[in-house]
Amino acid sequence: MAYKPTVLLLLAALLMTSVLGSRYYTAQEANAELFKEFKDEIKSLRTLWPGNDYCQYDGVTCDANGDVHINLRGRGLYGEMPEVDDDWGKYTSVVSIDLSDNVGLSDDLEEDWKHLTQLRVLNLSYTSFDDDIPDDWDEMSGLEELYLHNTAVCKSLPKWNGYKMRNLRILNLSNNNMYGSLRSEWGSFANLQTVDLSGNNFCGCVPSSWSSNSVLTNAVSGMSVASSSCFTDRCSQKSYCPKTPNFGGNGNGNNNNGGNNNGGNGNGNNNQIDASTALFFAEFKDEIKSLRTLWPGNDYCQYDGVTCDENGDVHINLRGRGLYGEMPEVKKSWGPSVRVVSIDLSDNVGLNDDLEEDWKYLTQLRVLNLSYTSFDDDIPDDWDEMSGLEELYLHNTAVCKSLPKWNGSKMPNLRILNLSNNNMYGSLRSEWGSFANLQTVDLSGNNFCGCVPSSWSSNSVLTNAVSGMSVTSATCSLDRCRNKGNCPKTPNFGGQSGGNNGGNNNNGGNTAVNDVYTKLFFDEFKDEIRSLRALWTGSDYCQYDGVTCDENGDVYINLRSRGLTGKMPEVDDDWGRYVRVVSIDLSDNIGLYGDIEDDWEDLTNLRFLNLSHTSLRGEIPDDWKKMSGLEELYLHNTAVCKSLPKWPGYMMPNLRVVDLSNNNMYGSLRSEWGSFTNLQSLNLAGNNFCGCVPSSWRSSVALLNAVSGLPVESDNCLTNNLCTKKSTCPYTPNKGTVSTAAPSEVPTTVAPTKTPTTSTTSTTTTRAPVLTDDTSRFLNLLRGSVSGLADLWNAPDTDYCGWTGVSCPNSNEVVVSLSGRGLSGVLPPVYDSILDGAQVKITNLDLSNNSIAGYFPDSWASLKQIRVLNLSKNPIGGCIPSSWNGMIRLEEVNLSETGARGSMPYWVLPNLRVVDLSNNGLTGALTAQWGLMTTLTDVNLAGNNFCGCMPDTWKTHDVLIAATKEVNSENPSRYTSLLCFWQYRCRSTDLQCS
Repeated sequence: MAYKPTVLLLLAALLMTSVLGSRYYTAQEANAELFKEFKDEIKSLRTLWPGNDYCQYDGVTCDANGDVHINLRGRGLYGEMPEVDDDWGKYTSVVSIDLSDNVGLSDDLEEDWKHLTQLRVLNLSYTSFDDDIPDDWDEMSGLEELYLHNTAVCKSLPKWNGYKMRNLRILNLSNNNMYGSLRSEWGSFANLQTVDLSGNNFCGCVPSSWSSNSVLTNAVSGMSVASSSCFTDRCSQKSYCPKTPNFGGNGNGNNNNGGNNNGGNGNGNNNQIDASTALFFAEFKDEIKSLRTLWPGNDYCQYDGVTCDENGDVHINLRGRGLYGEMPEVKKSWGPSVRVVSIDLSDNVGLNDDLEEDWKYLTQLRVLNLSYTSFDDDIPDDWDEMSGLEELYLHNTAVCKSLPKWNGSKMPNLRILNLSNNNMYGSLRSEWGSFANLQTVDLSGNNFCGCVPSSWSSNSVLTNAVSGMSVTSATCSLDRCRNKGNCPKTPNFGGQSGGNNGGNNNNGGNTAVNDVYTKLFFDEFKDEIRSLRALWTGSDYCQYDGVTCDENGDVYINLRSRGLTGKMPEVDDDWGRYVRVVSIDLSDNIGLYGDIEDDWEDLTNLRFLNLSHTSLRGEIPDDWKKMSGLEELYLHNTAVCKSLPKWPGYMMPNLRVVDLSNNNMYGSLRSEWGSFTNLQSLNLAGNNFCGCVPSSWRSSVALLNAVSGLPVESDNCLTNNLCTKKSTCPYTPNKGTVSTAAPSEVPTTVAPTKTPTTSTTSTTTTRAPVLTDDTSRFLNLLRGSVSGLADLWNAPDTDYCGWTGVSCPNSNEVVVSLSGRGLSGVLPPVYDSILDGAQVKITNLDLSNNSIAGYFPDSWASLKQIRVLNLSKNPIGGCIPSSWNGMIRLEEVNLSETGARGSMPYWVLPNLRVVDLSNNGLTGALTAQWGLMTTLTDVNLAGNNFCGCMPDTWKTHDVLIAATKEVNSENPSRYTSLLCFWQYRCRSTDLQCS
């Protein structure tokens, strides 16, 4: 058959497209694509994983072979599995992924993970992943271990061909919702060592192909499928799968069913962790980000502010925690099963947006307090389905519109109802006459209209609630009742609530009453700069560390040199202009990064702003010209770039002092600046401006002084100083030199003295020296993350050798000794964009016997000079990072009694002599690599739950042999016995810390 030339050309084009469409990816490129997909699907990782260097990401380790390990166990993650593209999936070098203990991870298992052919270990246990296990996962030819137990996975076993997965050794699918007959294809698995299928509902009989595989037959031993009376024709497929995970298991804490130290997810209160309740807490952490740090792991009974009683009922009290976010969603599939009976979110003005209608499914809830928050819009009509509700406090909020259409007969237990001091209007609801058991109702401080419904006449509680209102007057008329078209977004903090337990009695507590809009601004701060959540507790911002309120109600913020890490808070145009903050000093915090927020334009009351010596970058917003009250701006020694902002002077009539020196700015000078009439001091040195001085600047002494000696002032500026547009901005700040600003730079907007006491840094009028080395940067990061250090280290200078607990034996050695100082907070991560860990001169760091929590930062691996590290007796928890192998000078490490979990770290440290990991929750097999550390002289592993046999590499190492005897003093030969079988002892150990 002859083809026309056009057809041949088309076929050739299609062939070229198919060939060129699937390009080759390097491992680094493929890995970058996978991490991008992770951040797309699990939003919280966008903050945890800044930048593109995935080897520096928290929870990620890259080993010497180029293999990548991801360990995100128990991080409170919420989202879905990332997608894997067949173009690059097979090129990734990610060999282990642990997403276990994140009940907020849900939805289907991604079939396209089949392309991760290099993956060797996958742990998805204790998550909410559901539906079936993909048949095509048998294409993951490199998989050796799969832990997919205690999830919502259902349907039958996947059709896996054992010949395609010849490396699979360990498989745990226990405690799921699986059913159906066993797969005959599984008889082809040749190298299985451990299989756990318990806690499911399989039916039929054991396939004959399994008979020669003792691992498979042992896995179903004792099940109905192995009985002599089994019948395959009685095996019927189910059509529905529950969406809640199966957190079954016996909960005896012996590494069973998951190896997470509590088996069936039991806890210290002798309560079983309920899957539906765990999902509710996961939703909380998804909507209120600060709870991800406050509530690590899945054991909600151990969460701060949460109590579980002997009946299994759960009580949540987060009153006055400075929370910011929205109400969590509740799904119909699990809401009615949630065991939470009381929730107090009051005094958190940062909680906002609509009230969630789907809370109607919380039928076991008895007490709900949402007062003094910013929740707005109407109260859902469907909340009358909360049949167990007894008390509701929803006063002093932004709630508006009319009363909800609640049928009292559906809420027979409701006794106390406080809706006072909101923005509600409209007519009263006749349906409310059906409430039979109300004892207290407060509707004051709203704007109801019309008349009292006749159905209320026989209910004295309701009639008392409206006594004295216009709705009770003889002249009331429904004809005059009109609905309003919009609702304000700011809460009504007027009046004192009279409801029992509802009146927060807090309206300030200061001479200057706390302002709702200013509270919102502080909550935004805490949302973006996490260390402030511990520093600023409660809602009374006038009592916050570093904050002063004067007798006029003006607010001053001084957080200079606090080691803060985060971004600038956002400002909403609904409330920004009402914020009472007049002075902000965030200078000397190199950990502040990201773009300068354009929406700070709405802070029209702000008079003094200092953002110098930070890592803020990008351009200075043109819209800041709307900050009409601004008098002094210090934005020098940052990563700010691009040209001067387009600020017409007439819009900023009060601006006197501006310092933009030592940045990365370029471009021509703005002619608009010639209209500044009150400018006294301007510093533009240390930038790269081009062109010539605009003629409009010639009449201003301050402007001409600012450019004196710069190329823009030269005679040949038109020819030798031409402007060429730059397309990129560096991300690192311009350290430059100490600013040479005029004496008028001294702030005149000075905070008054705080009563009873405040640090002298609140009123300092001298510039602190530039942070000149990475040691001071690390110490300032520590000061910002560990609560209590701000009081111990309150000196404004960088002579840290004189700080409490810090000494410098010589110029290359810094010793930090802060044991038993009552410290709390978290250990800060070390980002290479902020400092070079190898240049941190701390050789001894002792933070033992405090209350520091959180996790062990992987990024501390960059602290190359540490020789002695003691973090013992702190409730830190989490995995001990294998990445700390990078601490190449480490000689002694004590992590005892820290709540460490997971497996032993894979360390081979050339100088390590003393290790104490005793009295933690470590599990799994003993790490063979430790046998290569010949320098060890003292090792303590007692008080953990290790399993398996002593590695061969340990058997010639007297120190390690002695350590194994301490691990199991009752049976010291357990790890050396001929009866010791790894696959028996460690059959359910699934936690592998990277």
